[in-house]
Amino acid sequence: MPKKGKKVRIIGKEKISVFFQSSSKRQRLQLRANLLRASALLYRKTQEIVPVDTTALKRSGRILPLRSTKNTISSGVGYGSTVDYAIYVHEIAEYYHKPPTSWKYLERPFRENQSQIRRIVRGDQ
Repeated sequence: MPKKGKKVRIIGKEKISVFFQSSSKRQRLQLRANLLRASALLYRKTQEIVPVDTTALKRSGRILPLRSTKNTISSGVGYGSTVDYAIYVHEIAEYYHKPPTSWKYLERPFRENQSQIRRIVRGDQ
């Protein structure tokens, strides 16, 4: 896909959105595939550090479905659909997490892999 007119923008800590000005149907399909690959990478990285007590939080992890508008395609990773405490585990540093698990289990893997995620979405990797 041509680099011109394509911009990868990150929203929040777990959502990857791609904005594009114009592209062919084939290019949009490739972009969708790349976005799912990037989301799968992020999911694998979050699974490595998501805290595990009863395994409910870890099992609640999922790759978010692709969503698209005229000029945007988005996907990402989410936790907590079946547990109501995911946000607290993610945001409160004072809770004990047995290494290698960690709070910020979405944000940290995203930050650490952001350049690789961008390369995957752009089709450079």
